[in-house]
Amino acid sequence: MPKQIDSISSHTLTGEPRIASKWLCLGLTILGLGQSGLILSGVGLYASLQPSAPLGFLGALGRWGSLGLAAASGTLVTLPLGLGVSSLSKKTSPKPSQQPSFDAAELVKMGAASQIRNIEGDKQALNRSGSGGNCPLHEAILRDDEDAAVALLAHKETDIESRNAKGCTPLHLASELDQMASMDALLRRGASVDVYDKRNESPLDKAARAGNVSAVEWILANKPKRLEQAIELATTDQIREMITASQKKH
Repeated sequence: MPKQIDSISSHTLTGEPRIASKWLCLGLTILGLGQSGLILSGVGLYASLQPSAPLGFLGALGRWGSLGLAAASGTLVTLPLGLGVSSLSKKTSPKPSQQPSFDAAELVKMGAASQIRNIEGDKQALNRSGSGGNCPLHEAILRDDEDAAVALLAHKETDIESRNAKGCTPLHLASELDQMASMDALLRRGASVDVYDKRNESPLDKAARAGNVSAVEWILANKPKRLEQAIELATTDQIREMITASQKKH
C-alpha cells in the first residue's frame, strides 16, 4: 500500500512528561498557602490534563505558580518544584524535523504518481540525488514511468536541469529512451536542448544515435545550436536527412 505522508504535529505535552507535570502541579496545589499561588497552580493542573496543552504554557504556570506560593507561604520549598515544571517543558519540547516530510524517490519506486501529484512542493525532497547521482525525475524516466515523471514536473520546485553522475539531464534520458510524454513536459517547462553530458553529447545526439525519429523531430523544433555531431551519430538515413534539412534552414 502507498506510504502515507505524515505532517509535522504541533508541540504538545504527552506521555510521561504530561504525567510528571500533572503531579508537580498537584503538589503545588496541595502546598499552596496563598490565594494567588493556589489559583495559578490549580490552573496549571487543569491545563496539564488537556490534550493540547502546550509545553511553554505549562512552563510559565510552573514558574509563576511557584513564585506566588513561595511569597505567600514564606518558604522556598515550592520554588524548585515550579522550576522543575519549567525545565521539564523545555527539555521535552521536540525540535521541528529538518527532514523532508516525504521521499519522492520512494514514491517513484512505488509507481505512486497520484501521490506525487498531491504532495506539497519540497525542493530538497523533489531533487535529492540517489544512486548514480540520479534525482527522482531521472529515476522515473529510467524506470519508463512517464506518469511519475509528468507528476514530478507538475511541481515548479523540480529541477529540470538536474545532472546525474554521467552529466545527463532528464532531457538526455528522455530523448535516448524515446519517452515522448516526459519530453513534452520537459520542453514545456523550458528544458534546454543545448546541454552536454560528460561524453559531450546533447539530447539530440542521444536521440539520433538511438534512432528515435519522434524525439529528433521534437528537439529540432526547439532549434538546437549544434547539429553536426548528431548527423555523424545518426543510425538511420531518415534521421540523418531530417537533421541535415534542419541544418540547411539555419
